[in-house]
Amino acid sequence: MFSVSPAERRGGALGCLVAVALLAAACGSSSAASSSEISPQTTAPQQQGEDTVAWEAGSSVTGTAESTPGTSGTAANAASGGDSPDASRGDGGGTSADNGQQASGTTSTTVPAGPPAPLTGVPVTDESVLQRRAVAVKIDNNGARSRPHFGLAEADIVYEVLIEGATTRFVAVHHSVMPERTGPVRSARSGDIDLLADLDAPYFVYSGANGDVLSIMRRARSAGTITDLGAWRMAGPYWRDPARRSPHNFFFEYPRLEDPTSASVAPLFEYGPSSGNGAGLAGAAGVTVTYHASSGNVVSHVWDDVAQGWVRVQRGELHTTFSLDAAADVIIGREVAPANVVVLMCDYERSSADAVSPHLVSHGTGQAVILTAGSVYTGTWERSTDRAGFRFADDAGNPLKLTPGSTWLLMANQSRRFPAAKVETVSTADGAALLAEARQAAQAAASDSNSDSDS
Repeated sequence: MFSVSPAERRGGALGCLVAVALLAAACGSSSAASSSEISPQTTAPQQQGEDTVAWEAGSSVTGTAESTPGTSGTAANAASGGDSPDASRGDGGGTSADNGQQASGTTSTTVPAGPPAPLTGVPVTDESVLQRRAVAVKIDNNGARSRPHFGLAEADIVYEVLIEGATTRFVAVHHSVMPERTGPVRSARSGDIDLLADLDAPYFVYSGANGDVLSIMRRARSAGTITDLGAWRMAGPYWRDPARRSPHNFFFEYPRLEDPTSASVAPLFEYGPSSGNGAGLAGAAGVTVTYHASSGNVVSHVWDDVAQGWVRVQRGELHTTFSLDAAADVIIGREVAPANVVVLMCDYERSSADAVSPHLVSHGTGQAVILTAGSVYTGTWERSTDRAGFRFADDAGNPLKLTPGSTWLLMANQSRRFPAAKVETVSTADGAALLAEARQAAQAAASDSNSDSDS
């Protein structure tokens, strides 16, 4: 059930360290508004980071990769902005590493339509990419030390999943575009296997796990559910950045994977024109998920017309991600702004491998907030074992189709075993104010950082 509650402002200092030039983003002014809320309102008890980047929505920042085989680096000069960084991808994030799509930071050109990529619905020009095996990477999201992230912009799908300590990690699924670097890579959890079961034995990239989870991984590998690329099994595709503190410095580099194999990946979502979805919630422009209020684990996704995506603000900071282009010796930065965001109210059980670790139950049905094509819908999600993927419907039971492009699924907890998430829709005015505040704070941090480097 949804109920109307007073809007809650997500204030606080935004301490995003930025070591590059920043293009200011124009955002709307703030005004009082209300928000809609879903889920039980229960709560439970329970460094300073690396350089990151913020910039005007829809433009990219580039810099020089300063070591071999690449570094976390910084971006040194801003590319001209205003266009979506990858118009052919259909969202505000994603680069064209090897799929024949439009390169980021350039003007879109017309290309012949090819078959749709199964995990984005976006036509590809190089049909060979459709035959390759998907890569699922478990990615760190534990505070400032886990940032900047690499490879999130290239992910077709990103799952945000609760782990112990009321924090989250990402499972980034790459298929239509393979990034040169993804991470930081962290350890697996028991619930990851069910989440990946629809992907035809994807490569699963993770840094390690406890003994019981490793046993689960071995059984999943024997059953053909995953193709195990755990770092404990092979070191070749992994690289550790000496400029970052362990364990937040471990990365996977797809070009270093020897003899990648093929697979047949099925679509996980239904894509289609937004006109078939009907009207969304009036006055809504995004969603805020409070995973754990007392620790500040709050994320928002707000629609931005320039990025043509749902820009992410995490723990009060603009969420940004890097992409490595080793051949050109540059690093490209952009805001995280997927074409689609879905918040799924899910159950988490206690893991059989570790009683303090949440185990995601990803099959079933539940309430959802669906963000697509600039509209916000409340409704339901459903995933069954007899077919691949998720289905979404509005409150009246009408099927909802997603916009072709990348999709983030926020797997929010509704069980009493762990901190229950609070999910609220964000008004247009509050969303504009939140986004403007985050961008202005990032710009100020960039100016301070540049002043320090010049002194």
